[in-house]
Amino acid sequence: MLAVVARTAEVGARTLVSGACAGEEAQGEFMMDGVVRRVVGWVETEEGRRVQRKVWREACESFGFEEGEVEKLAQG
Repeated sequence: MLAVVARTAEVGARTLVSGACAGEEAQGEFMMDGVVRRVVGWVETEEGRRVQRKVWREACESFGFEEGEVEKLAQG
């Protein structure tokens, strides 16, 4: 199964670069293979939103950002 869904570092990096360079229409959206895609199912439930907030907080903490700091930086 891993051979079917796994990506090389180069291919995976393309999505990160695409996301970083995308316009406002891509902010806060799900991107796969360089394309903004609609998310359906569990992700759109209240539990899914709660998990998203938790993952975001943990990611910010792991990079040394305080809560709200990334948003302030993004606003200029």
